[in-house]
Amino acid sequence: MPKSYLPVGLRVDGRRCLIVGGGTVAFRKLKTLIDKAADVTVIAPEHNAGIEELREAGRIHVISRAYRSPEAGNYDLVISATGVQAVDRAVYDDCRRAKVPVNVVDDPAHCDFIFPAVIDRGSLTLAVSTDGRAPYLASFIRRMLAPIFGPQWQAVTDLAEAYRAEIRRRYPDDRKKRQECYQRFLAVDWPSLFASAAPEEVERQYTAVLDSLDAGERK
Repeated sequence: MPKSYLPVGLRVDGRRCLIVGGGTVAFRKLKTLIDKAADVTVIAPEHNAGIEELREAGRIHVISRAYRSPEAGNYDLVISATGVQAVDRAVYDDCRRAKVPVNVVDDPAHCDFIFPAVIDRGSLTLAVSTDGRAPYLASFIRRMLAPIFGPQWQAVTDLAEAYRAEIRRRYPDDRKKRQECYQRFLAVDWPSLFASAAPEEVERQYTAVLDSLDAGERK
C-alpha cells in the first residue's frame, strides 16, 4: 500500500536542519525552513548565488564539500536534494538508522515527510497535498485558492485570535457559551470588511459584536 502522510504542523525554530545539495530545489526548500526560523546547514560541493547570499548574511551555515556518511544522523531534520541517486539514498539510509526525519526531494518512497503546496497568510496556513503523488495538481489547487484567501485573511486571523482570547477570558468554564460567541464572530463577513472598508468601520463592527455579547448577558 502506498504511503500516506499525517497532516501536522511542525515547529522547527532553533532546530538543526540539514539540506544536502546546493541547487535551485535545495534553495527553495532552504527558504521554507529559514522562514520558520530553523537553524539550517547546507552541505554541497557547489551552491547557487541565493545560498551564497544567505551564507554571507549569516543566516545559514554552508559546508562546501560532498556529503559524508553518516553525518545526516547528527541533525533534527534532513532534506536531500542532490538529484544524485546514490547520494540521496545514502542520506536516507543514514537518517533512517539515526531515526531522523528525512525528505528526499521528488522521491516519495524515501520521504518521512513531504512539503505541501502552501498559502501563507500570517498565522493562517492553507496546505494542499496529494501525498507526493501529483504535486503539480496540489500547486494548481493552491493557485485556485489563493485569490479566495487573499492577503486580508492575515488581518482576519489576527482579529479572530484577539476575539478568542477575550471570549476565553470572559467564559473560562463555559464551553457552550464560548461556541455561541464564536458563531457570532463568524456571522460577520470579515474578509470583505478588511478588503474594502475603512479601519474605523472594521473597529465599529468588532465593537458591535462585543457589545452584543454584553447585551445577551443582561437579558
